[in-house]
Amino acid sequence: MRQRYPAALIGLGNISLGYDNGKGEPPLTHVASLRREARVRLTAGCAPVAIERKRFHALTGATVYESPEEMLRAERPDLVSVCSPTELHFAHAMLCVEAGVKMLWLEKPPVVSVAEGEALLRTVRERRTTVMVGYQRRYAEPFVSLRAYLKRGARENLLAVSVHYSLKLRRNGCHALDAVSFLLEDPDFSLAGVVPGQDPETPSFLLRTGDLPISFTGLAGELHSLDIALTFRDERIEILNGGKLVFRRREEADPRYPSRWLGSPELAPFPTLDEQNGMAESLTDLLDSFEEGRQPVSNLESAMKTQRVMEAVLKETAE
Repeated sequence: MRQRYPAALIGLGNISLGYDNGKGEPPLTHVASLRREARVRLTAGCAPVAIERKRFHALTGATVYESPEEMLRAERPDLVSVCSPTELHFAHAMLCVEAGVKMLWLEKPPVVSVAEGEALLRTVRERRTTVMVGYQRRYAEPFVSLRAYLKRGARENLLAVSVHYSLKLRRNGCHALDAVSFLLEDPDFSLAGVVPGQDPETPSFLLRTGDLPISFTGLAGELHSLDIALTFRDERIEILNGGKLVFRRREEADPRYPSRWLGSPELAPFPTLDEQNGMAESLTDLLDSFEEGRQPVSNLESAMKTQRVMEAVLKETAE
């Protein structure tokens, strides 16, 4: 019989259980993912808000606490999901590591600064803690299939990547930035330019890796946008609405002029986010990586590449 790891949550809001009331199939939240995983026993959760504790206990029957310090002392969990506000991620992650927690599911972005991230990285390495950062598109479709497509040879024909995102770089744009990094196998990026735009917290910017240009257009307003287009020598693949739609436009000859254009969009032969959203798969990878002694696919080191780009962009925007 496989070991069952006691698991707990810090923070009991939307990403913890609110988006699907902890019951999604496929899961949209940490609680839904933890409850369906046979290797996990959900034992506790903590939050400063009484109504959140009451809802969590009513759903799971798990013990509730007001503070993470109290919970960690009493429960001694092997696995902790850190779902608190971003500005508390560093403090809560450090509490867990220092308390001897073996596995961390750390929501994105993992920290608010590069300095915090580097300090956490040092401590995690010293304590040999397995940390998976919740950039779940690294486990989701169509990103997994498209990365494999690039690795099979399409990468050498890639001419440019363009992204449209909204709702702040730190909140929503970080998903797109990390997804692009994942697709390209986590290269080093150089920042080629920044345009603050209509919302300084949602800036436009240009990155480069080698001779490949990668443009991010930040959109002001409340429209939820997360679209990624990869233009190749003979086609363009467009990932829309964060992965819910995937289109391909193939090169076509123009009968009227001596030229070739991209034709009308057709559904691309990749699964979509609705078929595999990555939440359950990310938890599976955290457990597997701990048991196998390796890094998760979405780890703190890969997340820090995204963090460094965000900090450089926002620093230039503020100047």
